[in-house]
Amino acid sequence: MSEQDGVQPAEEIGWFGKLITFRGKISQGKYLLGLLGELGILFVGVMALAGLNNPTGAGSGAVFLASVFPLIAIYFHMCLVTARMRDIGVAYPVPLGILVASLPFVWVYLTIEYIEYIWLLILIGFVVLYFGPFIPKSKAAQAPQL
Repeated sequence: MSEQDGVQPAEEIGWFGKLITFRGKISQGKYLLGLLGELGILFVGVMALAGLNNPTGAGSGAVFLASVFPLIAIYFHMCLVTARMRDIGVAYPVPLGILVASLPFVWVYLTIEYIEYIWLLILIGFVVLYFGPFIPKSKAAQAPQL
């Protein structure tokens, strides 16, 4: 690729660029750090939601933040999972990464009606699907060293 295209190769985008784009690879440790950052984003979103219940009125800024931060967290999660899938060696990392990143939330959405009865199973399923891309590389996925 050339400079005129305006697109940098994955090696040149840096560690932060790997976390906010669908390019590049990240290791297990950086994936966990990214998940911690995502939880921080969600925490700020929950704080904005709590501001909506303020009796003096939180204003339109809290409404904006309460709606934007979950979207940022979901996008960030999709980028993290896609980068982790690329590091593991999956054939089509972007579509599969988006699918795998969506699974925990789809699982909760589909089972929320039964949360009173099987809440523990729903929680276990969410955690397994959420942290699933943390899996290490298999020996078959690693290229032979010549």
